[in-house]
Amino acid sequence: MSTREENANTSDWARTPSAMFAAGLLGVLSVLTIAIALSRDFQRDALAPSMALVSGQQQGEVVTDQPTMPTPTRAVRLIDINRADLAELDLLPGIGPALGQRIIEYRRQHGPFQTVESIQGVSGIGPRTLEKLRPLITLGDGDGYTTGN
Repeated sequence: MSTREENANTSDWARTPSAMFAAGLLGVLSVLTIAIALSRDFQRDALAPSMALVSGQQQGEVVTDQPTMPTPTRAVRLIDINRADLAELDLLPGIGPALGQRIIEYRRQHGPFQTVESIQGVSGIGPRTLEKLRPLITLGDGDGYTTGN
């Protein structure tokens, strides 16, 4: 019997239905993982130009000494920290899923935030994070927009 005939008679485990199913499933999961990662990057990238405009800097510009209160150059939608869901909070700089969940839990336990500064009551948010968030958040007591000069 030749080697070719032996190979034809031998069962190839990679061609079994269960192995083919597993390979297909891994392929689908890989594509979904990439799609989710790209979607999340797209959401963050979509917010980045707005954040740059709020802080008054041009895209690609390096700012060495930022002012305390940035001046917006056009209308930007603010995120209401008293109503935002986890996906909206995750768009804010320095706020990931874990910190976003802590903000939501803090609201459940203590009620709505009375001042922007009161967000510092959430574990993990200090003065530095507050300064990054200040031009991007609101308490929902307006129309939710800030306008530039």
